[in-house]
Amino acid sequence: GLSGGAYTMQLSTASIASNYSTKIYDGDVVVRVAAGGIEKAAPGTSVVDGVFWGCKYVSVATGDTRFSRMWPGGDAQSGSVEAYIIDDPFAIFEVQATTGPITAADVGANVQFTVGTGNDYTQMSGASVGSPAVTATLPFRVVSVNIFGSDVTSAYNRVRVVFNNQAYRQLTGI
Repeated sequence: GLSGGAYTMQLSTASIASNYSTKIYDGDVVVRVAAGGIEKAAPGTSVVDGVFWGCKYVSVATGDTRFSRMWPGGDAQSGSVEAYIIDDPFAIFEVQATTGPITAADVGANVQFTVGTGNDYTQMSGASVGSPAVTATLPFRVVSVNIFGSDVTSAYNRVRVVFNNQAYRQLTGI
């Protein structure tokens, strides 16, 4: 099993540029950018910073402070966007396989994420994970496949992953 320490979720805050027009959904992978703050990550072997959990911003349209599980890609007063990201290096995420199945033989292998289409109604990400590999710099590692209600012999099964190539897990500093 994966029993362990107390659940902390270790939410950190970061900014999003108010003119950043790409939507970021709850569950999307994010990276820090040179200008400061975060943006939605693209699949690759770059270091990821965390998983987006939501944000707070002041709406241009209403002047109200809004709390949202997604960044809508606009409608924020300049400098007002505060994002919440899960960046606990020991966080465990449940995610669907892009194709699959990912089986018990794949536990310990690394996986790439894919950017799917998020849902504006549920505000949930469409991200998933791809085929397991031994590439050391892939962002996630499979730690469990036997999840209640998920058929481990079928495509698109659910798996649990942890960060593999994440900012707090890097051995080299700046």
